[in-house]
Order: sequence, then structure tokens, then C-alpha cells
Amino acid sequence: MKKEKLLLLMGIFMLFFACQEQRKELKTNNLIGTDTLRLSEVSEKILSEKELINKEEDNLPLFLKRATEIAKNKDKNEKFFEEFEYYGADTSSIVRVKIERNFFFSKDEQHLKIIRENGNEYQINYFSSKRDKFIPLVSHKEWRMSYVNDTVQDINGDGLKDFVVNWYGNNGCCLKAFSAVFLLKSNMEFTEEFQFINPTFSPKEHLIRGICYGHPGNTEMYKYAWKGYSIDTLEYISYEKIEGGEKTGKVLIEQKNKNIKIQNTVPVEYHNILGYDWFTGEGY
Repeated sequence: MKKEKLLLLMGIFMLFFACQEQRKELKTNNLIGTDTLRLSEVSEKILSEKELINKEEDNLPLFLKRATEIAKNKDKNEKFFEEFEYYGADTSSIVRVKIERNFFFSKDEQHLKIIRENGNEYQINYFSSKRDKFIPLVSHKEWRMSYVNDTVQDINGDGLKDFVVNWYGNNGCCLKAFSAVFLLKSNMEFTEEFQFINPTFSPKEHLIRGICYGHPGNTEMYKYAWKGYSIDTLEYISYEKIEGGEKTGKVLIEQKNKNIKIQNTVPVEYHNILGYDWFTGEGY
């Protein structure tokens, strides 16, 4: 227990130090809250490392080989769900594997989904099948303590269903709900991973709005736009502050061209995003 407390204190100290160092790099002239970190800055500090599986079926891990063998014994047009368990390499932990074939991404083609859950992490894999061979499409590993859920939905508004894993950061002090997004392309391939912190997706507008990392009432909101398979930063919203950190009651809008607008109220488009009360600080 003492060791766990020491590690926790060390983690908090390291995150605090990193936050302070990153804030020095922002050219804000005291216009933006000093406790705020934008996604590009916080990602190096509290996002866990991600991996993609080997693209060759012959080199698949044992649990994937076993799962794909089960799928091969099914009718290739059959939707199904099965699960099995086995002991891990240390023979002390149980590994749970769930296998499902369904129309996840297309009405015309079924795909195979395999989830492995052990004591430490979730691993989610999607496969297509051609000529009795399973081809890896996309995968994601997430620490078990941070994993929230995974879903398939259109995120960027192009009409194609994307792969999304939602997770919650275990380090740090503040609101930190993350989404790992893999966009599906028209050729049935996926992009590399996009990470968003506290996002609210608006596919119809091709936009992402969200809350940056920081203390309640002292952080920013952001607005990004999808530009094909990349992100364009449109603006950041924050409260104006004077020397000493006191709020003036006005709102600053820092736009992509570095122009800063000052207005009396927060734009209405932000009022219903997830975590808006964290931005205002109301109730905290």
C-alpha cells in the first residue's frame, strides 16, 4: 500500500511539472488560463502507448489464431457470437476472448470482431475475410483500468462507420475522457489513430468540439474540423483574465489565424457539449 501511494504521488508530481513546462511554451500573453493544456500538449504526458497488430495472419498471437479457427468452422455467411477462456502465460490469470461476426461496417460485407480481456488490458481486433483467410483491418489495445467502451459509428460525417474506443485517463487531476478514433476509408482501410480529449462529435457539421485538460473554470474549449483524413484547428475558447488570474467576465476566442476576439458570452454552439459545466466551473 505504501508503495502504491508513493507511485501515485510521484505520478501526480510528474504530471504537474509537465503541465507547468508545457504552459511556458504557449504564446498567450496571460489571456488563457494557466491550468490549461491542449490535446497536442497533454498527449505526450498521459496518453498510453498504442500498438497495431502484425498484418500477417501467420504471425497472429495464439488467442487470435484460436478465434479465427473457430470462425473458419462456421458458415462464411453466418452471423455468430462465441466466447472462450484460457489461462494466460503465467497460468494464474484467466484470459477471456469474445468472437463476433456481423455487419459492423457495411451492409454488404460481414467482419469479424475479436476482443481479448485479461487482468491488464483489452485488445480489440477487426478482420475481413477473403478466400478463407482473415485479413486484419484495425486494432487497439487499452489498459483495463482506463477502458470505457468501444463502438462503431460515423464520426467525421462521410457516411462510413468508424471505429472508436472511449477511455478515461487514470493519471492527473482533471476531466480526461478520451476517444481513440480510426476513420474508415472508402477502400475499407482505416486511418492511423486520432486522439481527442473530452470530445463532442458533430458528424453533420464535420466538427469536433471539446474541453481541454485543466481545472474547472480555468480551462479552454476547442473546435476542430475534419479536412479529409486530417484535423484543422479552428479556435479555442477561454475566459479573459487580468493580472493575478482574476476573470473579467468576458470570453476570448483565439482563432486559427491567431486573431483574438473578445465578447461578453460564450458562443451558443458550445453550450451543449459534454463537460461544458467543467469549463464554466459551475457546480465545482
